Amino acid sequence: MTTPSGPVVSHRFRVGLLAGAFSCLMLSAAQAGHPRVEDWQGQYTCGQGLTGLTLAMTTDLSGQVQALFHFYGIPQNPTVPDGCFMMSGSVQARHLVLLPGEWRKHPANYVSVGLTGDFGADERLAGTITGPGCTVFMLSRVAQAPVLDDCGSAIS
Repeated sequence: MTTPSGPVVSHRFRVGLLAGAFSCLMLSAAQAGHPRVEDWQGQYTCGQGLTGLTLAMTTDLSGQVQALFHFYGIPQNPTVPDGCFMMSGSVQARHLVLLPGEWRKHPANYVSVGLTGDFGADERLAGTITGPGCTVFMLSRVAQAPVLDDCGSAIS
């Protein structure tokens, strides 16, 4: 009886390497299949003046977006109340369209708004707020923006 020679051991080693590489590829593909979650922070202008904005977005593989629009006062306009509402829409070819949805925290005399914008290569998102007296917004991507009060944990 003879023992396995060098070529058999080499074949087993190659099979093991291929199986390991396949497992890594499958894991990467599964991770890539998860929705993308991003936080954007900056400012926009509407009837109340310059206003702080944090936009927390979840985008699925088909480009459908669920978002939380969280607005608040900033040093240049500290009297703006804190408020937030849900949004939904889509992103296609770096162009985002979001429509307003359910309020999470609704300050008196405020209306929900929509937005359209484009993602820049420099991790910026800029565009137009669609609502009465509104003009433009400019946001930058942040690692994780703090969301406070009733506006927290709004995206599931």
